Amino acid sequence: MQKITKKIFLGVLFSTFFLNFKVVAQDSLYIRQVVDYLSSNACFGRGYAFRGDSIAAEYIRLQMKQLNLLPLTDNYYQYFSFGYNVMEGEMEVNFGKNYPATEHSDILQICAFTPQIKGNFNIIDATKQGKNNKIYQKYITQKNNSKQKNAYKNRFIMVDMSVASEDTNRANFWRNTLLYNTLKAKGYIALQQKIAPYSPVYGRRKAGHALINIVKDSLLQSPKKISLNIDAQYVSNYTSQNVCAYIKGKRRADSCIVIGAHYDHCGMAGKNYIYPGANDNACGVAMLLSLAAHYSLPQNQPDYTLIFLAFSGEEMGLVGSSFFVNHLPPNFPAVKMMLNLDLVGTGEEGFTMVGAKAFPAIFAQFAAVNEIKHYATPLLEREMSPNSDHYPFYQAGIPAVFIYGMGKSGGYHHPTDTPQNLSFGGCTNLYHLLIETMENMMKMEN
Repeated sequence: MQKITKKIFLGVLFSTFFLNFKVVAQDSLYIRQVVDYLSSNACFGRGYAFRGDSIAAEYIRLQMKQLNLLPLTDNYYQYFSFGYNVMEGEMEVNFGKNYPATEHSDILQICAFTPQIKGNFNIIDATKQGKNNKIYQKYITQKNNSKQKNAYKNRFIMVDMSVASEDTNRANFWRNTLLYNTLKAKGYIALQQKIAPYSPVYGRRKAGHALINIVKDSLLQSPKKISLNIDAQYVSNYTSQNVCAYIKGKRRADSCIVIGAHYDHCGMAGKNYIYPGANDNACGVAMLLSLAAHYSLPQNQPDYTLIFLAFSGEEMGLVGSSFFVNHLPPNFPAVKMMLNLDLVGTGEEGFTMVGAKAFPAIFAQFAAVNEIKHYATPLLEREMSPNSDHYPFYQAGIPAVFIYGMGKSGGYHHPTDTPQNLSFGGCTNLYHLLIETMENMMKMEN
């Protein structure tokens, strides 16, 4: 796999340096070009298996360099580290001779914190209400008993979460147990009505147990054993990077607008299952680079300094943006606005601005342009929310908003989030809305 990665890096270098600048200037074509590459198999889902994040970061860095953006940090990179459970190998689950071997799929999801585990294990069926009560009550009454703590150490416990949810106390008990291994089992099988969107953030936990989520109706009968062959390695000091550049303002270089978008995504679950992340958030990065291409032209040099930040670690809990806010480069200019672009690959049904109600003056400026040009129909307001990379800036006292699109796309944190399933319905309109609004903002104080 290392040889493959090296070839991909060489491919990135070649494709970047032979970009057609006429294409770059055409925002819609350039956006699609960037989205196609970042959501291709070459980037391994832009996660941490096979260094997908680093491959994507190098592509973005070279785009910024070719656009003649200045490096805000050393060679455009800002490095940071965190712990993560990397899955690069087999992801096999087998429930016995009556069931085919199953990998991570639409009906079976291996939780991102599941450690390396191989072998055959007996299953304790706790799906029935009586047995569910029995395990729960036994734990409550004997939780200080050492025998109780070791009762399940080499077994899997299967629980029906749709049944457990009918009782609040029991539901809370099982949720905590699945995540934190309250019963000290080898692992758990959680029967679900449907598989929730994949949550790579769980991979930050160094867990000692497995968690297999499976669609309840996919099991025709209760299995007695489970066989697993899962390759995983917890890397306690995984290094990723933000990609940081800027264009110096021609009149107010001491003031800036920060434009941010995260480039990381869910990556790979094993060697075969990939999350492309076209809308989340290859489109945000493509819009960021398209704005950079516009302002990189001499005739479009902005009045304020514009800072372009491609964050890693957003899916891990806003790790990259938090690190940036806490480690600002020296002589960082005063931030007039932080604009976060995430999930912007649609827009034919309008756009929403998170944080608009916290910063009504910012929203008013976007709304004023939109009222005349009708770029977003509608342009909606939302309260502040900690749901993307604007939030660490907001916590630091910086005016920050987050824009996302509404319309047709593939599934959220799902393999169907591909360019083919994106409408791109409002991308060009959003591009013009952003430029015209920022131009107005920069002129107001000049």
